[in-house]
Amino acid sequence: MTNIRHLIIGNGYLGSRLCNKLAAGNAWYSHRSLATATGQEKAALIIDVNTPETWEALSTIRGEAELVAYMLIPPSRIDVAVLPQFLDRLDRLPLKRRILASSTVVYGQAERVVDADSEVIIDSKRAHRQHDIEQAWMQADHACVVRLAGIYGPGRVIGLQTVRDKQVINGAAEAWLNLIHVDDAATLLLAIAELPVAADYELGCDGVPIKRRDYYGMLAELLQQPAPGFASGPSAQNRGRCCTNELTVARTGWLPRHTDIRQVLTDILAGTT
Repeated sequence: MTNIRHLIIGNGYLGSRLCNKLAAGNAWYSHRSLATATGQEKAALIIDVNTPETWEALSTIRGEAELVAYMLIPPSRIDVAVLPQFLDRLDRLPLKRRILASSTVVYGQAERVVDADSEVIIDSKRAHRQHDIEQAWMQADHACVVRLAGIYGPGRVIGLQTVRDKQVINGAAEAWLNLIHVDDAATLLLAIAELPVAADYELGCDGVPIKRRDYYGMLAELLQQPAPGFASGPSAQNRGRCCTNELTVARTGWLPRHTDIRQVLTDILAGTT
C-alpha cells in the first residue's frame, strides 16, 4: 500500500478483515462503543453515525493527507434521515476518496446478467433503502459505491445452519447465488482506494455464480447431510440476477482469489482458513 491513511466506519465482519490487511498505525476504526473495540483501543474512534454528539471524534484525524473513508455499516443500522448530516461532517476531512460498501440487491430480482454499470431495479423495501443510502453517499466529490454480492468466509458460511438443521430452503432451486469471499471484498476495496480515478459504481463478486440447488447440494455433501428441499420447485421461472465482475476487473485490476467455491468451503469447514 502507499502512504494512504484509512478510516473504517463500521468494524464488523468485512471491516475487521479490512483492518487486518492494513499496516499498524495506518488506519482508524470506528466503533459505536469501546465494548466493541477490544484489541484496537488505540486506533478506535467512538462514532455512531446516527448520533451527532459523537461526530467530534472525527477531529482526531483532521489534517491527515490522502485519507480514504469506508462506510461498512449494515443499511438496517443507518438512520437515512441523519445520514446526510453525518456525510457533511465527514466531508470536512481531507478525503482522497470515500467508499460505500453496498449490495447487489439494487439490481433487482429480474432474470438478467448485471455488471457494475447495469441499471438499478428497485423492486423491494430492502433495495429501496439501500438505494437511498447510495444516493446520499454519492452527493459529494470523491465518492464511489461498491455493490457486493453475498459475503461469506470463515465464520460465515451461507446456509450452514439451515442445512445442518435439515430445513427447507426458501426460494427457487434454479435461482442464481452470487457470492464473494470476505478477503476478496476487502482487497477490492483497497484496490479502489489506490486508483487515481475511480468509477462511481463497481460490482464485487467472485465471477462464478452458482445455482442455489448446486450450492446447497454441495454444502450438504460436505456436511454429510441429505440434500435440502426448496420451498419453490426447480421449475420456477425467474432465476434472478447473475452477476459478472468483468467490468470491475478491467477497471480496477483487482482479481478475486477465492473462485473455487467447493475448495473454499472445504477449507472453511475443516478450519484451515
